Amino acid sequence: MIYGRKGNTILFQNAHQLYDEFWRLLIDNTPNTLEKHNIEETLFKVAEYALSQKTLSPIISLDADGELALDYLASNNAVIKNNHCFSFFHQSFYDYTLAKLYTQKDGSFFEKIQDSFQGFEMRSSVKAVLEYNRAHTPIQYFNDLQLIFQSPKIRQHIKLLALSLIA
Repeated sequence: MIYGRKGNTILFQNAHQLYDEFWRLLIDNTPNTLEKHNIEETLFKVAEYALSQKTLSPIISLDADGELALDYLASNNAVIKNNHCFSFFHQSFYDYTLAKLYTQKDGSFFEKIQDSFQGFEMRSSVKAVLEYNRAHTPIQYFNDLQLIFQSPKIRQHIKLLALSLIA
């Protein structure tokens, strides 16, 4: 999809730049029958469901506009549809969407996870949120680092991961 639009000028330096472009393409290519904001909101809802259900293939129930948006996203291989379960085409795109969600809407990811289980399976999401914030919202990135290192509620393995990303 990106190659078809960009031709041979595909020069991304990291996954976030690639996913930024993929996101733009999904939104820009939205058919006239759908609202562009519904596409973004639906991606965010899938990520929220995945996080709350603690699975990468959550069971989702959406209104008619959300279902149309999911069909569009599935037709563009952004999500995979299996009955009422949806998953992102790759966990890294889930992590990217989660990072974008918290940056744009839900405040600090790290404030939210302080009072929840912080198992090792969260590491890719933690890494994605920190890298996204470092690239897109440096102030939030520094606030998140401060919260991570000062909070006694953040587990040690997350603090060590954050420290490794600084170096």
